[in-house]
Amino acid sequence: MTTKLAITPWDEHGITKKYVRASPYVASVEADHRFRSILDYIDNAVRQLRLHSGPRGIHFGEWSGTQNVKSNLKANHAMLLDYDIRQFEELRAACDRLNVGRFYMTTENKARKQNTISLVIPFSAPVDAATYERVTSCIVKELDVYGLVVGVLSSTFVTNIHATTLTVHERGPLFDAEAFKVRTAHLYRRQDASKYYQQTRPVSLKPVIEREKPLRTSHDGLFEGL
Repeated sequence: MTTKLAITPWDEHGITKKYVRASPYVASVEADHRFRSILDYIDNAVRQLRLHSGPRGIHFGEWSGTQNVKSNLKANHAMLLDYDIRQFEELRAACDRLNVGRFYMTTENKARKQNTISLVIPFSAPVDAATYERVTSCIVKELDVYGLVVGVLSSTFVTNIHATTLTVHERGPLFDAEAFKVRTAHLYRRQDASKYYQQTRPVSLKPVIEREKPLRTSHDGLFEGL
């Protein structure tokens, strides 16, 4: 069965660079979970930025109205987590434990002062804002990776691509957010994830990272050197 995933781009307007919703796009999540149509959309948006046109903000969900406020959010279609780019290797290793389909994008914060890595985990079905924020905070706890971007646990969080954004995917089953919420109902609270809003893990707690599974890339050597 093919799953639909909404991608909403956001333009920046005015001196304050306030987000204004641009034309949304509905992508297909193929049965092989390679996320081909989603990544093609992102790559096309990056090409537009190279020509100094097109939106920078990306959100994976459905919206009404034009403003980036929770009252306009209809549903989230994928989990979106931004980390400091320096945490990529640890994040990639941690995600192997989840055993879900996912992809990554090299991104930046809205002020263009921090290089980030966006982890995107498409859902098997859309979820509301409350479910999204509950599930996302639990996943952050399970990943146990520091360097989370402040504000990213909000269902309205928008990531920012740039003219050199790269993408890479990892195949796996789609994430069932509702089932996960039930399974973790008594395990975590949202505030438990707040400690990950730091640049790096405390030295005394740093894990030993061992990679066994190769990273699938859209071309050889995509993320080498990060």
